[in-house]
Amino acid sequence: MEYCPGGELSTHLERATRFTEEVAAFYAAELLLAVQQLHQHGILHRDLKPENVLLTEDGHLKLVDFGISKFGITQATSGAKTICGSYEYLAPEILRGEEYGTAADWWAYGAVLHELLTGLPPWYSQNPEEMRKQVLDSPLVIPNYISVEAKDLLQKLLNRNPGERLGSLLGGPEIKEHAFFRRMDWEMVTFRETQAPIQPCELPDSVVDGSNFRDEFTHMSLGSFDSSTPRVSDSAFSESFKGFNFEAPEDHQIEYGYTRDVGVPAAREETP
Repeated sequence: MEYCPGGELSTHLERATRFTEEVAAFYAAELLLAVQQLHQHGILHRDLKPENVLLTEDGHLKLVDFGISKFGITQATSGAKTICGSYEYLAPEILRGEEYGTAADWWAYGAVLHELLTGLPPWYSQNPEEMRKQVLDSPLVIPNYISVEAKDLLQKLLNRNPGERLGSLLGGPEIKEHAFFRRMDWEMVTFRETQAPIQPCELPDSVVDGSNFRDEFTHMSLGSFDSSTPRVSDSAFSESFKGFNFEAPEDHQIEYGYTRDVGVPAAREETP
């Protein structure tokens, strides 16, 4: 994937505290198209969150991090069983240890939209077990400043019944029809003919100076470097792998799951 100098959407959200509905709708629309495209190819992302959305130089969205994605998922409520993802965005059916499908991504999509509009996930606690209880049992409280249309969309996306959740029947197209997106020109969004509301690289230096990325990343130590080690040129390196390709087997895959509080990857084998 190409370099995205606009940084993470989460960084811009933190700077703004929360987005206006116009800005949130724009990025929700682009994210919807990305998720819809994945689902059309049988791919369940399983880790939708603002940190996994990067912005290009002109402010458009790129969905990244497919490390725990699941292939071969075509149903809304079945096909996957591994408990993995980031706690704030996990659907109830995942937390309950039930089988799940594409509807789980639409729950996470709703949680991301809630965060874009309010600055916070729908439920949050630093205690994972407390957060689990909140997601499973606590009522959804939406601030009064949220419009009627946005509130209705959030309620339908954050439906604890995956079979009744918006998107579980027809996927992205039925979400596109919601009143929250009534002013959205989907053809223009698809072909990126609409100017993005966030222009992260208006200053020439911002393309290369890392100003759109958090200090924790740009100030990370690169570790020791042995200058005596001969370097391999890019052209020589590319030549070494010329003609090499890899295709993942269709009948078996290793999935990596983690929970944010632990942060330790756990590999498990799963047969679709």
